[in-house]
Amino acid sequence: MPYFTELARQEDPGKEQLHEFMDAARRFLLDLLNNQLQLDHPRPADAPPLFLELREEALAVFREYVYARFEQLHNELDRVSLAALRSSGLTGRPQYLKLRALAELEKSPDDAAAYWPRVGKMHQQVDAMLDSILELPKIAAPSVDIQNFLGLFKQFRSTVFSMVNG
Repeated sequence: MPYFTELARQEDPGKEQLHEFMDAARRFLLDLLNNQLQLDHPRPADAPPLFLELREEALAVFREYVYARFEQLHNELDRVSLAALRSSGLTGRPQYLKLRALAELEKSPDDAAAYWPRVGKMHQQVDAMLDSILELPKIAAPSVDIQNFLGLFKQFRSTVFSMVNG
């Protein structure tokens, strides 16, 4: 099942597509950490050494501290005005461009040697989009609980980025 290809078909994505992106990003991160990404690219036999070393610990942290908290992010996102989303580039043509880039990375064919660099580029794009979303609750005056989670989530994503890029 593709993660982002379907989302890139909506030329004027709105808040609904942003929620769908967050669900796809959560699925992408979970599958990445389970080492079960559903991509058409041939997967090489070896993963980056740091990914192999830390994958299980990162998966445990994701399941315990991050996965369910995406629902809080959905709730926070619902509190943000469409104007704030638009001015942050999270709807309309700017978001469409980002989703198209993700879809092209996801579906473009290549050999096994390109697998991890491609996954790294996908992760980088997902990370940048999530970072923009994580900045939004500051506009909507988030609770202390969600503020604490935002810091944890940013640090977690940074660790996964290092793991994927070796």
